[in-house]
Amino acid sequence: MKFGDDWTAEQAHLVDLLAKVWARGWSWPTFGYVADLLDDTGSDAAEVLSSFPVLGDPTPGRPSYGDVFFDHTRPAPPDESIVGLTVSGLARHRFGEDTALTFIAILKMAADEYRRSPRDPASAGSITLTSDDASESIPGVQPDIVVAAGELLNQEPVRGRQATSRTSETRRWTITFSRRVSTYRDLTLDKYLGLVAADVQPSRPAAAAAFGMRSAGPSTVSTMSSAETGDKVFISHAASDETLGALLHRTLVLGGVPGERIFYSSKRATGIPTGTDVRSRLRQELNQAGLVVELLTPTFFTRPMCLVELGGAWALEKSTYPIVVPPMDLERAMKILGEINMGQLASDRLIDDVFDELRDRLARSLDLEMRSAAWNDSVRSFKQSLPTVLDDLAVGSTAPPQQGTRRQDSEPHAAEAITISDVSSMDAYGGGVKVLGRAKNSTSRQLTVLLKAIFLRQGVIVETADGALPELGAGASKTFEVQSLGAIRDFDEVQVQVEQSF
Repeated sequence: MKFGDDWTAEQAHLVDLLAKVWARGWSWPTFGYVADLLDDTGSDAAEVLSSFPVLGDPTPGRPSYGDVFFDHTRPAPPDESIVGLTVSGLARHRFGEDTALTFIAILKMAADEYRRSPRDPASAGSITLTSDDASESIPGVQPDIVVAAGELLNQEPVRGRQATSRTSETRRWTITFSRRVSTYRDLTLDKYLGLVAADVQPSRPAAAAAFGMRSAGPSTVSTMSSAETGDKVFISHAASDETLGALLHRTLVLGGVPGERIFYSSKRATGIPTGTDVRSRLRQELNQAGLVVELLTPTFFTRPMCLVELGGAWALEKSTYPIVVPPMDLERAMKILGEINMGQLASDRLIDDVFDELRDRLARSLDLEMRSAAWNDSVRSFKQSLPTVLDDLAVGSTAPPQQGTRRQDSEPHAAEAITISDVSSMDAYGGGVKVLGRAKNSTSRQLTVLLKAIFLRQGVIVETADGALPELGAGASKTFEVQSLGAIRDFDEVQVQVEQSF
């Protein structure tokens, strides 16, 4: 079962009971009250509550989220404890939908207010919002619904909520938000649930599927546990977009991220060593990643290796942050990946949103706290350099390479400029097959070469293996090794071809 599936009859009865109590007085009942009513129908309240799917880790003290909330620290919740519906559950019931949508409108309003608020260099940014402010600013919403949404602002895992106060008689509220509330700009219900999913469970695509949203990731989710968290940022980009990847890499380092905490395949110090099986190394680096950042250009979706990285991050349930790069737009990216949270580089405001989100992710996923001065300086530098980089990418995608420029993708004449010779094979330690050979670069520029070893039997391909040969100098030749992941039997010939050179 996943979020978005139909509830069972017992679950639907419980949700209906909770929603009706909520609609009568904007408060939640106790477990004892719920248990008494379900006893009358022959249902066990604790069992029904436990049957709802949970995203994240329901272990006490760990973040989790589902359609209902209750005290799950004991086999049966205490009679005096509160049972209620989350925004996810309320949005699926006719008595709760208005409150859920008002909650979303308030968060969107708070994000807009933060963006418009003046900045004080001597203090951290924050804003204060009241129920009266929200009632005046959100059209067509009754004040009592706004007051009720304040209860949800307290119970939900809201980003940036710092302090809440309310009057005892009227229940009007005042809430202070930090900079993190800015991530709710242009918020929708699906986007909010996607952000909650990212906070309590690492995989955005899996999380999107869990909430019943479109996704290219897993389509069914039951109770899920978090994947082992890594400590690196993995920058995923097409080879032809190296200048953009280099700009992001430089921005992160200047902003305070240690270079050794970044995997960026186009840089020698952080990339793939000579002769390493590419897929094996990518799998290793993805396992060590706490955050995977994908640079979604039009080229990204045409490169098999990028899709391998994307699929690998999903399969390993890693925290991912796709960033849409012009001329790719959000609508096209969502048609491919589904309605998951994505950043955009289409304007200064959206770029600020991207780096606000990245800073939050680095703190949350990698325990890296960035100094504001260094981070803001690096973001300004990124925005200054981005137009030139995007212009270069646009030219590179439509025009043939000029003499003396560095070619990113393996077009026919680039592949022909690399000569492969002296190919042989031998058994490798651990059961694989090691392919040895020599590559010669006939161009006038240094290249990194991606290689594919092809194992054949009577002319038919039986297996392949990938490797890389970085920094093959102009006019130079160099030996290489490509090793398969496992044993390969019954092949009588091995060939090596150039997959890419850049």
